[in-house]
Amino acid sequence: MSGVKYGKMAVKAARKIAKYGAPAVLVRHVPGGEYDPATGTVAPGEDVRHPCRAVLSRPESGLVDGTTVLASDQIAILGVPGVPFVPGVGDDMEVAGETWTAMQAMHVRPGGEDILFKVLVRK
Repeated sequence: MSGVKYGKMAVKAARKIAKYGAPAVLVRHVPGGEYDPATGTVAPGEDVRHPCRAVLSRPESGLVDGTTVLASDQIAILGVPGVPFVPGVGDDMEVAGETWTAMQAMHVRPGGEDILFKVLVRK
């Protein structure tokens, strides 16, 4: 599809998500540092927290298999502009006072350009 402006699609998707999505915080857990034999401790890890907006929806019933996708799971849709890292398995998302953990993360990337992220999240 030559001539398609995927960057404009990404901006439009982000605008819609900003308008209709819920306030959320994407949390990346960074593991601790190296072991210090002198003190017997490991430098603590840190969480990288990034405020964003997300649209949550239930997975289509045909996707629910009771193992990989549960009926209680949600799909969080995030716009690409403004998200500083690609969401991944193990990241957390805080929405409406609840913490959801990413079980799967998918890119919508026609033509190799990210437009939005779909993240299967579970409590």
